Amino acid sequence: MESLPLVLYTSLIEVFVGTFAVLMLTDFRGELGRGFLASVGLTVLAVAFLARLSLSGIDFGRGQQLYPGIDLAWNGFQDTWLTISLVLLVVYNLMVLLGTEKARRISGLAALFAACLTLFTVAMLYRGSYLGGLIAPFSFFLGAASVGTVLTGMLLGHWYLVTPSLTVAPLARINRLFFYAMVGQAVLVVVNAGPWVSNSLAVSEKWAVFFWLRVLVGIVFPLVLSYATMQTCKIKAHMSSTGFLYVALGGVLAGEIVSRVILFQTYVPL
Repeated sequence: MESLPLVLYTSLIEVFVGTFAVLMLTDFRGELGRGFLASVGLTVLAVAFLARLSLSGIDFGRGQQLYPGIDLAWNGFQDTWLTISLVLLVVYNLMVLLGTEKARRISGLAALFAACLTLFTVAMLYRGSYLGGLIAPFSFFLGAASVGTVLTGMLLGHWYLVTPSLTVAPLARINRLFFYAMVGQAVLVVVNAGPWVSNSLAVSEKWAVFFWLRVLVGIVFPLVLSYATMQTCKIKAHMSSTGFLYVALGGVLAGEIVSRVILFQTYVPL
């Protein structure tokens, strides 16, 4: 499908923005050390770099052929803010390794601001016209929240193997945020899949298999695993929590990819 480059690019944007937002939240709580911040920070930088490479391979000159609802007025903004985000992420990672706590957090906030603007410009580019173009941005930000929380939670779960004395509070809090993000996505699917959506027929008929993959694999299954992780966090069973989040990550990523495929084929943001 011609829309696959767009699917890859938007998915990478969600991963890097959501993960970095959760990383900054944990940084300001002061519960995790430089080692964890550095490992996740470098992971985010790598994903952002891949997003930049993906963007360079998309021919937006074809505009309406790629996605009829596209608003090319935002194209230049996404390019600019993604580049700024990359530069600031490099600075943040240097501050994690070499700088003071204050310098690290200031550079992190600047990078987070640029990252959020990058995601916003991407969402506006593909916002369409449904409900005044407000739903698609919610879809992108909820997607970033879901994949960012589950990925950071999974990486943190592995960190307990080398830091067994670490309190369970950060993992439990990130998992709760993951649960809320998935609930938000479930509500969004209900809002966007009803008969009041002009293209819902295309979703329910031609793309029915993809729709149910999105709902069952990308939302329901991760919700169940998130609840299971809540229970294992209570008894400090970190290996079980990590295992649940690892499987949930696969479901969430699959769900986001399918969601973007549906968006670029039917213009319904799920």
